[in-house]
Amino acid sequence: MKQWTTLAAISMTVACCAGCNGNDGKANAEVGKADYEQAITALIEPIGLISAYLPYLKQPDDKGEKYAPKRRYDQVKASFHAADEIRHATNATSQKFRRSKSKVLASLVPGLIKVTKLCATPDEMPAVEKCEAEVMAFAKLLEGLAKEAKAAGATKAFPMIGPDAVTETAKKKIAPYQQALGPGKLELIHWATLKDEKATTTDVISNCKAAHGEAEAVWKAFEKADPEVRKLAAIHMLAVKAQCSQAEITDGILMAVRTCAEIYSDDNKKKIEEGQEQECKLACANSKTRIGIGVPAAALAPLEKEYEELCLRDGTD
Repeated sequence: MKQWTTLAAISMTVACCAGCNGNDGKANAEVGKADYEQAITALIEPIGLISAYLPYLKQPDDKGEKYAPKRRYDQVKASFHAADEIRHATNATSQKFRRSKSKVLASLVPGLIKVTKLCATPDEMPAVEKCEAEVMAFAKLLEGLAKEAKAAGATKAFPMIGPDAVTETAKKKIAPYQQALGPGKLELIHWATLKDEKATTTDVISNCKAAHGEAEAVWKAFEKADPEVRKLAAIHMLAVKAQCSQAEITDGILMAVRTCAEIYSDDNKKKIEEGQEQECKLACANSKTRIGIGVPAAALAPLEKEYEELCLRDGTD
């Protein structure tokens, strides 16, 4: 995912409550090289895990993708889950650092507590955005300590929040979450089919059903997994199923419009029955609604033109 927030673009003052730990987030000036390097080692895994989940706090940017699925609840739920995982990481780390005799680690506790509070069980995207902002504030705090460590002669690099900090342990930890969220190989094919102008409606629907089957298999494989990850897999599976339903519904509307176009064609001399007239009015109404929502695939794009030709030609709409 390409949603990394540029650290340099964030202007935020990190103020840590003195009552929490008796300091302002900076280590004592007398702290030596060994203390900073101890802190560096202790931070590698927590920062790696935070960095792994951080990109998922943002929703995918699909503005340039005409046929990309509209904002889906599975993506929103994934952001909630990522925030809560960051909360778990910072909470466990702050408790561990509280017990440490290291002044460097103690100086990080107030910042970790702030992240823990703001990332706890969000239920709306604005809460996730506040979580992300606090994570980036903590990243600025780390930048300050990194300068102090270098000045003290530390030879190891201070862990900085970002893609380069993700460890192998963090990758293993996040893997089930990523698998539950998708997309899998068949879902990627489905997405490609949506914008393929040479694809048929049959291609769109069959590839979508294959992607749904793939997501369903993932969900079933997570029967004994973390309940929250299994729930995310279920929500994702249902999101893919909803895409298939929308494609099938739109295909049905398109077929109805084409049938009505034949009925109302100049070459058709048959008397139009009352029932057919009502069915065609319904087809026009459904087409108008569907076009307003957005046609879900390039293969179904002809609906717009055929709607205009049938429904706007003589006031049928």
